[in-house]
Amino acid sequence: MAADGSATTYWVSGSPRPTPSAPVSFEENFGAPVSIGSVAMTPRPGYGPTAYTIQVSGDGQNWTTVATVTSAGESGTTTTARAPVTAHYLRLLMTGSYQSSGDTDQIAELDVTGP
Repeated sequence: MAADGSATTYWVSGSPRPTPSAPVSFEENFGAPVSIGSVAMTPRPGYGPTAYTIQVSGDGQNWTTVATVTSAGESGTTTTARAPVTAHYLRLLMTGSYQSSGDTDQIAELDVTGP
């Protein structure tokens, strides 16, 4: 799980490895609209996404890109701050991976904070 407060557990995407033409997504349903000011993604070192977009939605069907990360670190946390936005859903749409073999991206933590 990517939002359990532990950097030693991981969300693991399915196969195949994400590419720009075949991205892999991690979605979070907040249960109600929330105000989002920043998103911090911590990968499993050596297995996380190299590139991704952060998208938000009010209905889980229509998505708006609010940030694009083109060179996420192989380890450590990448924080993306922006003007506050209100959303019911958040999605990380991964388009690249640090993993040199295998077909997954792995996320240790995804922290979403308000403004």
